[in-house]
Amino acid sequence: MSSIKNQRITELSGGLILVCSTAATGQNLFKQIGWRGADIQIILALVIVFLLGFLFLLYSHIRVLSKEKKSVNENSSRLFNEGVKKAELTTAEVHRLKQLLQHNSSVQPHTIFQSAQLFEMCIDSEVRLLLQQNLTAEQLIAEELILSSLRKKMGYNFLPYEHPLISTRNLEIGQKVTVYGRRNDAPLIQNARVVQNKEFSFKIQFDPEREEPSNYLGGQPFLLAFARYSDGVYGIPVILKNSDHSSYMEFLHSIEIRRNQLREYVRIEVSLQAKLRIIKTVNEENNSSVGQTFDVRISDISGGGGCIIIDKPLVPGDIVSLTFQLSSGHFSGIVCKILRVSLQEIHDKIIYRHSLQFVNMDQRDREKIVKYVFEKQRQLSQLR
Repeated sequence: MSSIKNQRITELSGGLILVCSTAATGQNLFKQIGWRGADIQIILALVIVFLLGFLFLLYSHIRVLSKEKKSVNENSSRLFNEGVKKAELTTAEVHRLKQLLQHNSSVQPHTIFQSAQLFEMCIDSEVRLLLQQNLTAEQLIAEELILSSLRKKMGYNFLPYEHPLISTRNLEIGQKVTVYGRRNDAPLIQNARVVQNKEFSFKIQFDPEREEPSNYLGGQPFLLAFARYSDGVYGIPVILKNSDHSSYMEFLHSIEIRRNQLREYVRIEVSLQAKLRIIKTVNEENNSSVGQTFDVRISDISGGGGCIIIDKPLVPGDIVSLTFQLSSGHFSGIVCKILRVSLQEIHDKIIYRHSLQFVNMDQRDREKIVKYVFEKQRQLSQLR
């Protein structure tokens, strides 16, 4: 019995001491204090002492955490108030902003002045909630005014080109877009522009004489495709809100943004015939080549340049012009610079791959190429 008793006491003491993070085992502790044959009162007292010590440490830890949380909250509140003052928000706007923050209560309030991502997520959640409430036209106008005022005063009415789009609310007026059906390879509306962008919806306009609009219905899904300058190629699924069946389409906003940027411009493999003419060469000993023309093959292309294959090498730095045809348009005399030349042997035949960059390209021509690349990518993704 004595051995069983000692064993139980050792286990009990060891567990308590482990909780208190001491290095000694229960049995060693009892030996150190000279304990032998203590009765139950001593054991209970020891348990209580260790328990109180543990509770004290737990209480101290909770207090430290509470103080840290209070300090963080006070600092966030201070920064939030500074943001309010700097943006010159009205009392009503501050109240509305706090309501927006309820859609993401896990972040500190001041973060909304620093994060466009958080602002757009909160706005989108709020708009979806409001649209479910069947508000009157007057109420919708009032909500539009205060939300758009918050956006403008907080500096989120325009995203820099180096910042990817977060929402269709970031689309600029005048942005060119192409409209696809969700399951159609061919575009439904080739050329359209964003003409209105509000918090609840946005509108695009197209030329009915050049397009073939159909009687689209509200609630119908579409895909908007476009290239954003110095950014990337976008494909955004949207839902039609309204259409006048002539030259306007109005869409509900979306934050389901799909963006491609493999390089500065998305590149795709092709096999296109083209005409190349040498405009200027860096090889002074071979000036006679200036003006010569060659039949070449374009093996890949992007909005920034491409790769051509010829059976003779040019020199990196040479300036050439390229004429070719894409489904999105004809390109004549596009000025390019040869960047790199590499030799490749195929079926005992030597060819030369030339990486080139478009030089001073007209933005309209670049957009046509980007549009062609996007359509090809979309077709390839549907075949996989």
